[in-house]
Parts: sequence; C-alpha cells; structure tokens
Amino acid sequence: MNLAELIDLENQFLKDSDADPVEIRKRDRKIGRELEKRGSTRSELFLAWLKRVRTDESNSPGQMLETGKRWFGIILSMVGLILGGSTAAAVLSFDGSSPVNVVHFLAVIVGFQLLTILFFMINALPNSIKKMIPGAGEFYNFIGELTYLSSRLAGKIFSHLPANRLSGILTDLKQLKIKQKLYSGLEKWIVVGLTQRFSLAFNIGALATCLYLISFSDLAFAWNTTLQISAATFHKIIGIIAIPWASFFPDAVPSLELVEVSRYFRLNAEYLGTRNSATIPHAAIVGRWWLFLVFSLIFYGLLPRFVILSFAKIKLKISLNKLPLKSADFESLYDRLTRPLVETGAINTTDKIHESIYFTAAEFKANNKNKICTIIKWGDLDIADSDIQKLIDLRFGWKISDNFSAGGFDYNSSDAATYKSIKEQKETQPILILAESWEAPTAIIYFLQQLREVTRADRQIIIGMINVDAEKNWKPPLPSDLRSWKEEITRLADPYLWVVSMMEDE
Repeated sequence: MNLAELIDLENQFLKDSDADPVEIRKRDRKIGRELEKRGSTRSELFLAWLKRVRTDESNSPGQMLETGKRWFGIILSMVGLILGGSTAAAVLSFDGSSPVNVVHFLAVIVGFQLLTILFFMINALPNSIKKMIPGAGEFYNFIGELTYLSSRLAGKIFSHLPANRLSGILTDLKQLKIKQKLYSGLEKWIVVGLTQRFSLAFNIGALATCLYLISFSDLAFAWNTTLQISAATFHKIIGIIAIPWASFFPDAVPSLELVEVSRYFRLNAEYLGTRNSATIPHAAIVGRWWLFLVFSLIFYGLLPRFVILSFAKIKLKISLNKLPLKSADFESLYDRLTRPLVETGAINTTDKIHESIYFTAAEFKANNKNKICTIIKWGDLDIADSDIQKLIDLRFGWKISDNFSAGGFDYNSSDAATYKSIKEQKETQPILILAESWEAPTAIIYFLQQLREVTRADRQIIIGMINVDAEKNWKPPLPSDLRSWKEEITRLADPYLWVVSMMEDE
C-alpha cells in the first residue's frame, strides 16, 4: 500500500461516515461476498474494496496529495540549490583585501549541518532512550501540532457557514486529529524526507559553487580565530575532521606546514609566514586548502544528507508496508466485508438469545473461533452472562476471557477494580464494553480516558450498543442514539476506540 492509497482509504471512510449505515453495511457485505474467494490479505482486501466504491479515480485526494508533495519537494530542492550556492559564494567571497577564512567556512557550511544531523540522530533513537533527552522529538511534535492547529484555524475561518455544514467541518477536524495520532510515524518520515531533500540540494548547490569559484577564481585561504589556538593544535583538529578520507586521499589533509604558513592576522593584514620574510606565500601554497574544504563539504554535508534521505524513504516504505490496519475504521470495514448480514427482530429480555436471530456463516465463525475478548458491562445493563456469550459469539465469533462491570451505582469501587484487573492483563485482546444506547454517552468519557491509561495505546476498545424498548425487548439502537455515541466518542481522538451495534436491522 502506498501513501496515495492510504489517503484515499481514509477519505472514503470520511465519506461513509455521513451515509446511511444500513446502506453502507449492505453495500460492503455485497462487495465482501465478491472478494471472499480471493484469499487476499487485509491490505489487498481493503484496496480491492476501495476500487469498487470509489467513483472518481482521476483526481483522488491521495493522488492530489502525492502530486502536491512532489511539487513541494521540487520547490524545496530549488530553494536549497539557490541558498546553498549563495551561502557558499558568501563564505568564499574574496576581493583581494583579505583571504577566505577556513574556520568561517567550516562553521557555516559544515558545523551547522552537523548540528542538524545530530538532532536527527537523537530523534531516531528508541522512545525509551529519547524520553531521557530534553527536547528530543520536539520539532516533529511541533510539526504535528502545527498541522492540527492549522486545521482548527480553518474551522474558525469557515464559522460563518450554516450550522449543519460547520458541524460537518468540525467533525472532519476531530477525525483529522485521530488520523494524526494514528499516522504520526508516517508524518515524521515524510517531514524528514522533505527536509533532507532541501538539505541535499543545499549541499549540491554549495559544492557546485565551491568548485566553480575554485576553478575560475584565484582564491587565497587562511585561518584565524580570536581563540588562543596554536598551529599544532589547529592541525590536530583538522586531522580529526579529515579522518573519513585521510587513508585513501591524503593529499586532501592539510600538512602542519600549510597550517603554519596560512595563519592570518587581520590586525596586521599578514600571514604568519611573512613575519620573517619579505615574500608573501604564493597563492599556490595557501590555495591548497580547497581540497580539504571540498572533501569536508562532501563527507559532512552531501553524503550524510543523501544517506538520511535514503533512510527516510526506506523507513516510510517500511512503515506503509507494516501498517497494522487495526484502527477503528479498518476494523469496522473488515467487519462489514466479512460478517454475514444479520436478520434481527425484537428479542424479549426474558427469553434466551437464540442463534436463529442471526444468519451466520461457517467461514466467519471459523475465522474467529480462536479469538477472545474482555467484557465490561456498563451501567445497569441487565443481561445474563450466558446470553452475553451467545450474543458476542454470534456478533463477533469471539469467546469471553474476563467479565467485569463498571459505571453502576457502586461507581468508584467497581471502576477501580476493573482498572486494576485490566492493567494486570498481559493479553492484547479486544475490550468490549456493552452499553444501552439510550444512556447519555458523556457518562462514559472519563471511564474510557482512565481505561486507556492502563492499556496499550493500540489495544482495541469496542463499545457495543444495545437498545431496550418499553416492552423490555432487545433491539438495535436507534440511529440517532448511535450517531450521538459516535460523535461523543470521537472527541477522545482515539483511533482504536469504536462504537458498533450489537444487533442490526436489515
């Protein structure tokens, strides 16, 4: 799966969120029946689904984003070339009054780039190590927050729109924050790739300018600094810098003699080598610095940028190939594609839940027979444990490993016990919270926030909605109740939290 396909999938999810869920369910199950004989992977299954539901492939959001990204990269490269060339021209500027300062060149062209490369290497460390380094990762966090804040600003700009249209925009912005959390790794490597394209172009521009000025100008080089550094010490520093190429190109390593004769004193406007001689060192002598400077630019600027850019491209490709595709939207789609349509009517709570209320396929149950889940009954849900197992077995094909309660009259103790028990779990199986759809969804928000703190960030938490009518019959939730729960849960911006109906009308 490439980036454009991923964007198109997410865009289709956004479109489907405004459609009739019953019609979406029928459409996707029909597609699922067409694809079920292929034996495809999840990724291939989702892409095949996308081809069938997408109406216009010519200007898809994914293709537009890829095109925009490509053009933005080209613009960055052009700007990098210009800045690199102009920076090199500035530091190599020589009008005959004073020679080019080698120290200044190394500081501007090489030193600053080494700092940015060090910054990248720190951010590439594992999170466990990076957390111990102050400020690590702040740049990429800043980019992510800037993306979301820009989107919020766009929402304010469009605040004059009708209430229904504005509500749609705000919902989309909430979805954007969810996707930002889900794909922060991809976002990071995209940003790294773009910045390294700029940096690589900068170094190419700087190198081209250096070679041009060296070839077609008579440059004189020197070194000077206010710091009290002897020629021998400076030669050792230069030797350390030249280690990467010293063994195979020793001519590009300045000798001690060159270092000594090229020290320059601006106050007297003279080289050290002229103090005891009436002859100024020939340009051919002090000009020997150019090889060292060019090799410094290549080994500390050009090559590292090329390596990091290649590394970012590889990491982006690996990240795309290893996407778990387990977020709420993907799980919901997979459920619609693979689960047989449900034929339900009203079920009296005094009766047992019978398998006849469902049309279940043997393949669906076979694919899920080894999966287990943790159950949490929310509030005052009145349903026997045996019926819960039957309901979940028919809806998901899962078995129950643990059964807890929360949100009841004994709120503090029951919730605390549930948090503790789930925190002690080593498994990563889904957590299914069964709740009655008529209840206000705001009551569960705090519980969900606390629950997420004791679980892995990518552990699925599913809220299964059940409705009870006045005659105590179990029915599918009202569309308005289901929509209200989904909108409220979206506020948490949790990509692995989703709301489903445990029963459906078809």
